[in-house]
Amino acid sequence: MRVGRKWCVLQDLGFIFMLEYISYVMKYLTGNPCSDRNKLRSTEMIAPKIQKLLPGDWQTFKYLRLKSLSLHPNVFSPLIDEFSRTDEEWFKFLQNPKFQGFQLIFNEKPIGLTGIIEDRNCPKGTTGLFVMSYIEVEFRSRGFSKYFYDARIEWAKEFSSYKKLIVGHREGNESSRRANQKAGFKLFEVVDWNWPDGTMDKLYRYELII
Repeated sequence: MRVGRKWCVLQDLGFIFMLEYISYVMKYLTGNPCSDRNKLRSTEMIAPKIQKLLPGDWQTFKYLRLKSLSLHPNVFSPLIDEFSRTDEEWFKFLQNPKFQGFQLIFNEKPIGLTGIIEDRNCPKGTTGLFVMSYIEVEFRSRGFSKYFYDARIEWAKEFSSYKKLIVGHREGNESSRRANQKAGFKLFEVVDWNWPDGTMDKLYRYELII
């Protein structure tokens, strides 16, 4: 009887060792899903940073701006044919005293771009336009646009003579609408607009008095 029990125990241990070996091989081949989930959670807990774009950041500026124009020609209005700009022109644009750009940094990687520029239609120079807002696709729907609004509003109050800020979006851009509403902007105008993709659609414009 004792020999029989020992044999059963050995069989059970052998089965357990076999299961552990299979589990080890599967983890080696496919990766540890628990580890991946933990990595994802830790990544999601990292807070992004927003920094001013300096002339030395022209390559980041160029990359993110041209990528946004390429991916979304239906919502961005280029100032000129920006694809034909030289590297020197990208550098000089960041020296423009009427423009301030910002880059969004996540885990030490630039993932977003935004800016504020003087409204050419305001002769007194007291109106600033929010422009160029773009976040890499995989980082959207995380509320990161709040960093764009906070940075530009704070900069406008501290470093400009702007009394009013304006932002706009194409009809149907609900994420943009929600973001500007959270920042306190008020709708003041809806106009027909000829968009860069060659179609006519509504442009919704909002203002914030500061």
